[in-house]
Amino acid sequence: MSNYPFEIRPLTVEEGGGFLISYPDFSDCISDGETVEEALKNGQDELTATIAALKAKTLPVPAANANQARIRDLSKDTPLTVFIANPTTSRVITNPRFDDTHEELASRQEYIDAISGFAGALARGHAARQAWTQDGTVLTAAEFSAKRGITAADLATLEHRGELFSLTIDDARWYPTELLKLSPDESAVLCRALAGDDPATQLIFLMREHGALGGQTVTAAIGTGQLARVLQLVHARQR
Repeated sequence: MSNYPFEIRPLTVEEGGGFLISYPDFSDCISDGETVEEALKNGQDELTATIAALKAKTLPVPAANANQARIRDLSKDTPLTVFIANPTTSRVITNPRFDDTHEELASRQEYIDAISGFAGALARGHAARQAWTQDGTVLTAAEFSAKRGITAADLATLEHRGELFSLTIDDARWYPTELLKLSPDESAVLCRALAGDDPATQLIFLMREHGALGGQTVTAAIGTGQLARVLQLVHARQR
């Protein structure tokens, strides 16, 4: 899995800031992070979940470097991009349009320095999910239902409607504690907006502090009346 190439690009302030990571072999495998290293970690989580979903549906999993046309397009046409053709050896292809000013060289070096830690990020994805089950980041269905004051049937209905999401960790469903900070209506609106993302990506998006939200997390921003701004940020990420 570590042989899958990926692209990282900076996100604008309007998009929420940070860095976006995508995998050309998978059209819908996208994640982000405040820093390049965080984007690498989140991207690996997303890649793991994408491959697991394909296997669960008995769909073919693309081979690494299968989408050569997309790879060629990225390496020559995308500004301010560092494209990793082979993460295991950290071979870096930078856009030839990337001018070597001092500022841009520093940005390029930030990418390269962070990429050197990619091998370690590969091993942290599953461990991070397991840690969420132990530190209270996610709750079992029974725990979440009890805290929300709903039945197991209500929980299933909310999830079926797209008004709640769960993560599968070690063959069990877990629900984000962060959503309990919102009213049921706020949670439903937010989850419907996030529905196009992988559950792990949704959770990371909830827990992150976003520059576009004044350094607040999503739930903190909604708590101060910024639901509309949060939804705008969600839609910008998904474009």
